[in-house]
Amino acid sequence: MDGDEVIQAYFEFPEVEGMPLKELKAFKKVTIKKNNTSTVTLSIPVSELQKWDFINNCWKLYSGNYKICLGKNANDYLLKKSFTIK
Repeated sequence: MDGDEVIQAYFEFPEVEGMPLKELKAFKKVTIKKNNTSTVTLSIPVSELQKWDFINNCWKLYSGNYKICLGKNANDYLLKKSFTIK
């Protein structure tokens, strides 16, 4: 039987005061035919990782270790990759 699946992309942020633990940044619903696989592309601009800097009153891309987590929901990741922004 064919089925629908929603692929979700979450980001885990560096440990900075006031920073969320993780945020949903993109998702896409796809229909997958029985016994098949599908490739899904999600485009997430780096600007989506910026957070408001309350001291300087501007958007800021914080340096540190981030993780992108792809899966069916916030607790079921199929792929998790770390990266660093300097």
